[in-house]
Amino acid sequence: MATPIDQIRQLPVAEQLAIVEQIWDGLHESPELLQEWQIEEARRRSKEIESDPSIAISENDVWKRVDELLE
Repeated sequence: MATPIDQIRQLPVAEQLAIVEQIWDGLHESPELLQEWQIEEARRRSKEIESDPSIAISENDVWKRVDELLE
């Protein structure tokens, strides 16, 4: 009997990424799942980008990098 993760792995990569994105977007509803160090790291990075916005990359660039890694 296939598990849900096995079923997801059988999907095309684009569909797998869509599922990952849905899960990721839902994590904000469960902040207790995050460790304190993860929250602090997110805050640190946010402050870093606020102080120097030129270091940030666009969402399109993020997905371009993901696509390149998957090729």
